[in-house]
Amino acid sequence: VLSSFDQRPTLRRWDVTSGQLLGSPLDLSEYKSPHWDLSPAGQIFALGRTDGSVDLWDVATGQPHGPPLTGHQLPVSEFALSADGAILVTGGCRQEDIVPLLCAEGEIRIWDLTSGRSLVEPILLEGLSIGAVAISPDGATVAAWARAPQRRLIILWEVATGLPVGPPHAAHTSDVNKLVFSPSGKLLASASDDYTVILWDGETGQPLSPPLSGHGSAVYGLAFSPDDQTLASASQDAIILWDLSLESWQDHACQRANRNLTPAEWATYLPAQPYRATCPGVPSEPPS
Repeated sequence: VLSSFDQRPTLRRWDVTSGQLLGSPLDLSEYKSPHWDLSPAGQIFALGRTDGSVDLWDVATGQPHGPPLTGHQLPVSEFALSADGAILVTGGCRQEDIVPLLCAEGEIRIWDLTSGRSLVEPILLEGLSIGAVAISPDGATVAAWARAPQRRLIILWEVATGLPVGPPHAAHTSDVNKLVFSPSGKLLASASDDYTVILWDGETGQPLSPPLSGHGSAVYGLAFSPDDQTLASASQDAIILWDLSLESWQDHACQRANRNLTPAEWATYLPAQPYRATCPGVPSEPPS
């Protein structure tokens, strides 16, 4: 089943094999500029209302998937459904700031869609707005990009406890449009208005590289290959395929820097591994 969503707004469901429309279009005009997400397997469609509640729809039947989820007081702006459609992550503003478009306190909720209840207490982020959320394929980790006027952060939490996984890390110089875990959950990628993509350790939240540059405009789309070895990033001007294999990554870094990582850089990007020279025949320290 393929689902399409337009600006009216209307949801249509298509049989991919036959190309035929399934049932009647779902009129969503009552939602007024809704925010939404479709589960990776395409079975559940989550849609936010202006009162903060979230409606769930069964894509195959076009019928509601249980009662609305209630708890947010303001409209939900970010959604992430787990691979099996069992968990939903929602993010938004709990308290608006006196400055327009800013948030005095961001809020993330993690929902068990079987019971319709929150798995943990709401995660509150003082002074931060939620700009993007993602959930790992195994449903164990939630990632979010959050911002304040002078801060832009990547933060990870355990789904089971709602506790953070390590400290936040500075991320990008402008807004993030997409946050995606790789199929294995070992990698996390963020795409930004600053024209770059950053790779993160999906288990610790540590940055794995400097920003990947090459786009000439804001990056909106990200997709990993099933084996984690390739990342596709998309902007209005280009689609770029990034080779993420260890050998390719090492060769690229060595050619670009013409030196090995310094001990400080190694501690930042590869903290779990002992320091070693990875670029043969080039200096172990940057030229003076």
